[in-house]
Amino acid sequence: MRKICSLLLGGVALFIALPGVKDWYCSGALNGFEKVVVCVCSFLALWFTVYYFTMPQKEIIFNRMDGTITFPGWHWNKNITMHFDDIKFGYTTGGPNAVGAYKLQILRPDRFGSWQFFPIGGITCYEALSFITWYMDKNRPLPPGEAFDAFRQKDFERRKAEGFPKPLYYSSLPTPEATPKQQKEREKHWRG
Repeated sequence: MRKICSLLLGGVALFIALPGVKDWYCSGALNGFEKVVVCVCSFLALWFTVYYFTMPQKEIIFNRMDGTITFPGWHWNKNITMHFDDIKFGYTTGGPNAVGAYKLQILRPDRFGSWQFFPIGGITCYEALSFITWYMDKNRPLPPGEAFDAFRQKDFERRKAEGFPKPLYYSSLPTPEATPKQQKEREKHWRG
């Protein structure tokens, strides 16, 4: 996505700058404002070109077992890894018509207060944060979804070996086990 944005924005800046550079070089018939526009667009085209070829790999990693989340730094900065408890989440407010509102974002721990979107399947910020919190709580079963089905039994066995520890984070959402048999075994352990 970032590569596509860099390519598009750099292309638009270049498309605006080239005719102006040609007119400036050939006839010199540009007024002061036009010269500023040509200079700014030329700089932006160069900046987006350099960024396109030098941008570091950005990734988002949810490490359930260590309780950390890795997310992209700003532009050329390294990825940031923080403990889930220390992360500050926010949400977008959208425009005047609320388009783009309630999307989850994370606030980076930098001087500028920059943020990173956490897009999770077109759901609201509340649903996304609930899903992430459920996933990051290693003492709960894995959240619903086919992506986790292959790992459910192994996760259940791990939690069983640890004595089914109490959840790390409070939630009013019920988090049942994958099967009724597993649910009964967990409840028996918690009662006894």
